[in-house]
Amino acid sequence: IKNNSDVTACDISLKTDKTIFVLKANGRKVKAEIPLCGRFNVYNALAASACAVSLGIPVEKIVRGIKNFKPQKKRMEILALKNGIVVLNDSYNANPASMRNAIENFVKIFYNRRKILVLGDMLELGRYEIDEHRKLGKFLYENKSADMVCTTGNLSKNIAETAGGKWFKNTDKLSEYLKKNL
Repeated sequence: IKNNSDVTACDISLKTDKTIFVLKANGRKVKAEIPLCGRFNVYNALAASACAVSLGIPVEKIVRGIKNFKPQKKRMEILALKNGIVVLNDSYNANPASMRNAIENFVKIFYNRRKILVLGDMLELGRYEIDEHRKLGKFLYENKSADMVCTTGNLSKNIAETAGGKWFKNTDKLSEYLKKNL
């Protein structure tokens, strides 16, 4: 995106349910659309596109593949409620960088709406697991990233405590709380 390369992107536009950009590869410029919001998702699309280009796959077919990508459930999943509230469900295992990217993009896109974050544990962090969860909570608190932070999972309790959010023993309790309060 920022550096000259064989496969690049420009004219990136963030929408509430997708990201639109121009893919430049093999001397061509083709409009592309990924069904995920967030500039950071364009980097992932570029990595996949570079692999496809190296295999000789035509740019048009690459763009179709990007558009037809099926996102993982509970990762950057945005739920727009009838009352104007938006919920970011990023409760499937993530890492600190991807979690922060998801939250930053969510906040940018829905800057003028009431925002609820539903977060889960970030696993496979070894001895840094508690510290990384607390760092994320501190980031949320300092940046006023959401009107409400709800977490579930043993490690995510650290996010809720540091962010001033609410921790739930399991997803059933969290769902019950959200239904009553939203």
